[in-house]
Amino acid sequence: MLLGLFISAFGASVAIKARLGTSPVACCPVVYAAPLGVSVGMSMFLFNVIFLLAQIAIERREFPPFRLLQLIPAMLFGSLTDLTTILIGPLPSEGIPLRTAYCAVSILMVGLGVYLLLRANLLMMCTEAFDASVSRKTGVEYGVIKIIKDVLLVCIAAAGSLIIDRRLVHVGVGTAAAAVFVGMVVRFLKRDARLNGWLDKVLE
Repeated sequence: MLLGLFISAFGASVAIKARLGTSPVACCPVVYAAPLGVSVGMSMFLFNVIFLLAQIAIERREFPPFRLLQLIPAMLFGSLTDLTTILIGPLPSEGIPLRTAYCAVSILMVGLGVYLLLRANLLMMCTEAFDASVSRKTGVEYGVIKIIKDVLLVCIAAAGSLIIDRRLVHVGVGTAAAAVFVGMVVRFLKRDARLNGWLDKVLE
């Protein structure tokens, strides 16, 4: 699980470095970090707390206390995002070809990280657990809820970016690419028999 969080956080930091747009889930924390006066990692943690509180509001007495443990991966992910952002800080980021390469690498890393988190099958991140809560309460398919949530998050981030920076920042072609291709990477890795067989041996 820790490896999956680290790779996902590293991918998020690379996406920020690319400046072509972060993933739908990351764009709000990245856009609002500076106005809040906090680091991107702390903004991501606070963002996850909001989704945890939303789960409690939706499920009320049906909310199991053990799911408060979702804060652990949320805190780790935020801390690792700040760490990896510092690590790649000195790397160059000028020119569209290099930024496009960073964007592609970030998509691959986030996809791999998500795949590893799914394989670990431990605690869900607060955002994904929120999708599951809404799906259970409404009867609407999980995937549909996730798409609606992602679209709303991108709209909120875009609106905030236009108000704060007078232009789109961290919301762009990279956001659309992540929305489309991260899921494709995860599905590809799930179908890789050799990789799954190796992980089965490691996790035994």
